[in-house]
Amino acid sequence: AAVQEVLGHLEWGAGLQGTLQGRDVRSSYGRAIDRFTRALELEPARGRCLAYRANARSLLGIATLQAGEDPSPHFQQAIADYTTILDAAPTNVRARTNRANAWGQLGDALRGRNPSALECYDRSLADYDEVAGAQPDHPRVFQQRGWVRMERTRLAIELGRDPGDGYARALADFDECLRRNPDAFVTRTNRGVLHRT
Repeated sequence: AAVQEVLGHLEWGAGLQGTLQGRDVRSSYGRAIDRFTRALELEPARGRCLAYRANARSLLGIATLQAGEDPSPHFQQAIADYTTILDAAPTNVRARTNRANAWGQLGDALRGRNPSALECYDRSLADYDEVAGAQPDHPRVFQQRGWVRMERTRLAIELGRDPGDGYARALADFDECLRRNPDAFVTRTNRGVLHRT
């Protein structure tokens, strides 16, 4: 019976995650997180529940940021869930990519001359470096890593810190993405932003 209840929570939350729209998004993500948490209480070894909850927490962070509120707790909880997944399966590329995204989003949320945002960007880059090593043919990894490098470098300059070769490395990532996918519009846009910097 517990397995059936877990599956019911899993199906409900996963279905909800893919269909959210409008202003009820944050409360819907909250309900999905509650369902995934309940499923994990019933069967803690259910890895998919943890991954779905982590994704919902990250998406709730994005929705909270868009609403102009502090998303930090949601990104921190998502990072904790992704870390739990990676502790059990260190080669899980999807969890590592998602954690890299969450670290980068937390860095974005903490900006405003906050030095701790640099650490978030550094952690994001460390995860992206591992993903790029595991999936060197995936252009999106280079796009995302380039964006984080660019934002980290901008913040370092704002804080009066040495930016190192951050812009050059971001440009190299954008170029690598475009070499693999010449139609990557977002990467072309980011590259243009970088050239104007």
